Amino acid sequence: MKKTLFILLASILLSGCQEPAPAPPDAGGVMPVPLPVQQSRAYPETLTGRFVCLADFENNDSGPGYQQLAQFQIEAPAPDASYFRHAVNRTSTGIGALEVNLTPDSVMTFTIPDIRNFKPYTLLGMAVHSSSIRDDFQVSLESEGGSWQGPRALLRPGWNNVLIDIQRLANEPGFRIGHVRRMTIRLSEARSAVRLYIDDIMLIDNRRKLEPVPDGMSVEKIGLDYEISSAAWSESLRLAQGGDGLWRLNANHPVFQIAAEGESLPEAIDTESLEVMGDRRLGMVEVIENNPVRLRIANTWFFPVRAGEWVSMGVRSIRFEYTFLPAGQIIQNVEFNNAGGASINGLRINTSAPAVWSDGSTASMWRDEGFCSTIGRWCWQTAPEAQLLADFVDPGTIEMSMGGLGQYDHSLGCWILESQNGHCRFTFTPPATTSGIAFFQVKGRWSGDVSVQSQGRAARNIVRQGSDWVLFRLPVVPDKAVSVEVTGMVDDFAPSEEHDY
Repeated sequence: MKKTLFILLASILLSGCQEPAPAPPDAGGVMPVPLPVQQSRAYPETLTGRFVCLADFENNDSGPGYQQLAQFQIEAPAPDASYFRHAVNRTSTGIGALEVNLTPDSVMTFTIPDIRNFKPYTLLGMAVHSSSIRDDFQVSLESEGGSWQGPRALLRPGWNNVLIDIQRLANEPGFRIGHVRRMTIRLSEARSAVRLYIDDIMLIDNRRKLEPVPDGMSVEKIGLDYEISSAAWSESLRLAQGGDGLWRLNANHPVFQIAAEGESLPEAIDTESLEVMGDRRLGMVEVIENNPVRLRIANTWFFPVRAGEWVSMGVRSIRFEYTFLPAGQIIQNVEFNNAGGASINGLRINTSAPAVWSDGSTASMWRDEGFCSTIGRWCWQTAPEAQLLADFVDPGTIEMSMGGLGQYDHSLGCWILESQNGHCRFTFTPPATTSGIAFFQVKGRWSGDVSVQSQGRAARNIVRQGSDWVLFRLPVVPDKAVSVEVTGMVDDFAPSEEHDY
């Protein structure tokens, strides 16, 4: 009895703390009411409050959760061991889920109930539980005018939050995004029966601003893409997923061309050539850092040799790390890993715009006809002004008075320094031919606030990065040598750390 009263009281208190979510886009139909936990914890993309549940396998006013299974069906070439059923022993949220056993060449279909207009939404999401790593999970959609197949999605062991970007369906030839009728789930390379659990199939409108970001910059997440604008640019950039599942930074994305052993690089310099890496491709994008000083995004292309083999050190990949700075600079750091892949005989990178490379050269293209290494790394910067390009080549000099001097990290566009007992004091001298805009990252076991002073002025927008780093920009743009002092309380009980540059 006490336990029952406690649960009832807790439910009342929790319901009173929840803010009402914005109404989802009106697409008609009566759907299961989304659980609060879907928005608050299990599915981060629903934080906008604009989402609707197509199937959650929970008991509701419409009836018991198992009744939703009537909308699902197994399609197989012949009667086999495929099946699906209502499950209560393994769920992502709530108490109900769908258990499905798919044999090779079989698929599961889901007839979309009531809501058929996908246009107000950007994502189709679902929770999928797998017992092993798989990279062949695919979802296709059918409308009255045509069909569309999404790119492969990764399944790790355990529950996965699978997101399919559906915003581009509006431009798909023949596809009627306002009349979506059916969804099909398949494992395109299954060699034996595979058991999955599926829960919380949802339509989500996740369009939202990403904050904080540097002054003059705006970042919006739309589906699985990012729209980035800056007051220093004439037009915005879009980091968008293509039909092959890889993301590209529209016009600013470098054109990669790789020649196989015994072959030459293509004559055309503006056409991507990745055939030597194989047809199996998967992409992943993550925001590494967003703060008032800079924005950093990682975009990784994986080229696994075998099904299910990726997200490990042994998988071939091309990783792009973009650093966006307030004055419009874009730094691109690219790491190429072809370990275990076919031998290559040349590599070309076309930046499509004048760029300054970390070796000091200026060119819109890097080319090595004899490049045959399995590992490579390149770093360059583009910017709207010539002076900003000069900063990348000659970032100035630093003379330390207290603390440790690391180096200028071209991939981050900043100086790396280290404090001593909570103090870092140095003199920064900008080169005469550059803008004088400089960024600094100082390491220290900070336990409280950190202040930065230069020329009698305090720096604002000091960014704490965990307990180890602070990132800042000088409060003034110097045209001559200036002294800088960084001070803050440190954790005396933390173990001493070695320099790590």
